[in-house]
Amino acid sequence: MNNTTADYGPHTEAVLDLLQWIESGELLQFKKPLPQGCIPIADFEQSQTLASDQGETPGIIDWVEIRNQADALMYPVGLLDTPAWATYKGAISGLLSQVANRVDAALPDDYRDIIDDVIADLHACARCLAVHGRLDPFHERLLQAYSCGGWPCGCTGTMPGLHDTVGDEWHLYVFWRDDQQVS
Repeated sequence: MNNTTADYGPHTEAVLDLLQWIESGELLQFKKPLPQGCIPIADFEQSQTLASDQGETPGIIDWVEIRNQADALMYPVGLLDTPAWATYKGAISGLLSQVANRVDAALPDDYRDIIDDVIADLHACARCLAVHGRLDPFHERLLQAYSCGGWPCGCTGTMPGLHDTVGDEWHLYVFWRDDQQVS
């Protein structure tokens, strides 16, 4: 790490790896198969509708609430104000603009309508990496979907918890398509 790179704490390298991946041009490129527990949604409009469904559709969980809840439980309120983290608070707080700038540059024009959701998801992943050095199972599944070139847009099953793993009884809806089959 060079001197011009922000110091996000003991897990800076994990954060920098994520920021570098965002710049790699893989956002919404659908290049890799989705992992277990993901349900592909090939229609972009349908995925946007699913992402904004606030629990009105039976069997669909309020995706906005799930994401907000996961972010709220990521680390204790005030953690960054403790002496151990105070040195890194400014850099971690600045992650939003770091992620936003990279997503803005990398997101294909066809998907600009979801830029705020993509930024929010990847910003949450960056904060989780900065504080814990790894992702909790919920954010890990989000990043897996993004890493395959998709966009996580909802879930089904029982309400997922932050510690639920892939084998648990919920599935992630992901905007993802096999471009070889879509004209």
